[in-house]
Amino acid sequence: MNQYWEAKIADCRGKPVKLWTNLNSVLRRENSTVTVDGLSAESFSKVFASKVNDVRTSTVASPPPHIFDLHAELIRGFDPVDVATVQRLITQAGGQQEL
Repeated sequence: MNQYWEAKIADCRGKPVKLWTNLNSVLRRENSTVTVDGLSAESFSKVFASKVNDVRTSTVASPPPHIFDLHAELIRGFDPVDVATVQRLITQAGGQQEL
């Protein structure tokens, strides 16, 4: 039986979502929505809608925003690259996880 679970865990290497999905099924955890201290999606929605309404009310007489027309060059196509080039560029960018 241990070999089965070791294989399941090994199959999840580098895939944390899959690992937690498997662990949750083993632990028989069910997906559920939890309301904490009276917070819920409904109360969040009401507060958010109220804030949006307040902003709209306070800016109703404001002039429209001035939007600058940027004359940017259009991208007409891409040059093909190989996997090694993509990995090198990502590695050089810094702040990434190991590929």
